[in-house]
Amino acid sequence: MNKILLAVVLVAVGAGPLVSTARASTVIPYPNKGIENSGTYTFTAINDGPVTAYFAGSAAGFSEVLGMTVNGIPTGITGLNDHSSHIGDSLVLGNVHAGDTIAFFDQVSPLNTGDIWYSDPALNGGDGQHVYSTFYDGLSDSILHVPAGVIPAGVYVGFEDLKKGLSNFDYLDDTFVVTNVSSTTDVTPLPATLPLFATGLGGLALLSWRRKRLKYPP
Repeated sequence: MNKILLAVVLVAVGAGPLVSTARASTVIPYPNKGIENSGTYTFTAINDGPVTAYFAGSAAGFSEVLGMTVNGIPTGITGLNDHSSHIGDSLVLGNVHAGDTIAFFDQVSPLNTGDIWYSDPALNGGDGQHVYSTFYDGLSDSILHVPAGVIPAGVYVGFEDLKKGLSNFDYLDDTFVVTNVSSTTDVTPLPATLPLFATGLGGLALLSWRRKRLKYPP
């Protein structure tokens, strides 16, 4: 089955993970600019064969190229330079077997800026999440105003190329759509007790206000 699904995993405090296999709607670009993305993505090969990346645009001043690791091993293929590529240009990043674990990386030039950033935040030396990813339906023009049909349906990956202290967290510095890949997203929402805590604080504030009115009537 060649459909690319985005499985969303919600991990709540005190509860097991909730998994949705429904196809996610396209939300591009990253909707929370200025805030580091809290999602963590696991990319998995769907079928035996190539993983192809399609260039979707760049807002970066640096020159950058895309690469891929398969089960932790780089394929040795990088390309789709953000300054010389055109929207829709494609590159086969390597061949995979169904079920292989994939990570993407953004190689920034000059490297003294920091830098190779991975889709797996555990590989970023403590610098957090440098990608935003979601499903792209191939029909929407939401990717930096790309006309529908120029890039096929797949998994959208947008990189942030600066370190945390310098980043604006727009995840638009180097963007791609990759095919033959599924994505699972792990999200840690607010603890379930936090809304109750906030409600309790509001109640205490109201009680204090009422007491003051009784003590000091207008």
